[in-house]
Amino acid sequence: MTDFGGQLAVLVEVHSVYRILAGILNIGSIEFAAISSQHQTDKSEVPNAEALENAASVLCISPEELQEALISHCVVTRGETIVQANTVDRAVDVRDAMSKALYGRLFSWIVNRINTLLQPDGNICNADDGMNVGILDIFGFENFRRNSFEQLCINIANEQIQYYFNQHVFALEQTEYQNEGIDATPVAYEDNRPLLDMFLQKPLGLLALLDEESRFPQATDQTLVDKFEDNLRSKYFWRPKGVELCFGILHYAGKVLYDASGVLEKNRDTLPADVVVVLRTSENKLVQQLFSIPLTKTDSHLVNLGSATFGRVAH
Repeated sequence: MTDFGGQLAVLVEVHSVYRILAGILNIGSIEFAAISSQHQTDKSEVPNAEALENAASVLCISPEELQEALISHCVVTRGETIVQANTVDRAVDVRDAMSKALYGRLFSWIVNRINTLLQPDGNICNADDGMNVGILDIFGFENFRRNSFEQLCINIANEQIQYYFNQHVFALEQTEYQNEGIDATPVAYEDNRPLLDMFLQKPLGLLALLDEESRFPQATDQTLVDKFEDNLRSKYFWRPKGVELCFGILHYAGKVLYDASGVLEKNRDTLPADVVVVLRTSENKLVQQLFSIPLTKTDSHLVNLGSATFGRVAH
């Protein structure tokens, strides 16, 4: 009976995962249209109610509450809560942020669940005794005809891996040879530590400047590129002439031009508290769990995507 109960619990979890995935797909189908009233002209509504109702149904939440969380937001002023309407653009951003949050937290939960099932005894393969194997699988260095925020994040991650490789394959090994008196020909390699500092240092690293600009509502992609140019005094950064929303980085693998269009919004990637509140009311226990227990730093709706991604990577 115990084994049957365990299998039943797993089936319930699998069913919940499928419902969340279906919810993500239906959320992506929700559309918004602008409406006008006597007092406000930048309000939005959902013209395709079927997609919204389907999303609410599989996520086990109220369709009315879901709609309100998408087309409006609460602002607390002097202890009073005021509901303000979202424009179509803002509603789209909220919808997309909700989908990303569901997918991201579900992915983290699945990884944690697999780890628990594969290692039920916490004393087995303890990370401190060296009896473990780590596998890193990420995108390789990217340089397309158009490179944006995604390529920037991927390439910064690759720079960190390159630095780790340099330190452990070249620097530390050569130091060990010297300590042991081994006559070995030094291997010449380029240290990309200065480039990583340009990306990661605070308060004037590229990611710190990006986060700072993301906090200003009136900031634009143009002001972001201007801020980069004013503060990044490095041979690894340049701004091509005649191209407004563009900047270049000299990576270890070569030069890359980045299109700054949309970078600010992609970095903000904020999840409003109104959406979290609605998801916590779900009758699906897994949905409740995903939004009741923080899994990573990115779960905070106050943390920007870029800094959250690299803030937890050791360098």
